[in-house]
Amino acid sequence: MNNPNIEYEICLSGNISLKNLMNWKHLKLVRNSTSVHKSKYFDDDKFSLINNSLGLRIRKENLDWIQTLKFERLDQKRL
Repeated sequence: MNNPNIEYEICLSGNISLKNLMNWKHLKLVRNSTSVHKSKYFDDDKFSLINNSLGLRIRKENLDWIQTLKFERLDQKRL
């Protein structure tokens, strides 16, 4: 059985320069790759999902469609 692709996501906020991030020592240890995704996020008119720390997304990766439900906890960890 093949191992699934593992995606690590770094969430940053504030006034951040991508140029400065490229010099961050932890990012230099990671092999970079670029991929193009087509994503669509869903919510209702009252933004019930985002207001409850949820995100529902469908994304096309190559020939596959992947649906993801994200949940952000109070400590800002994401599941």
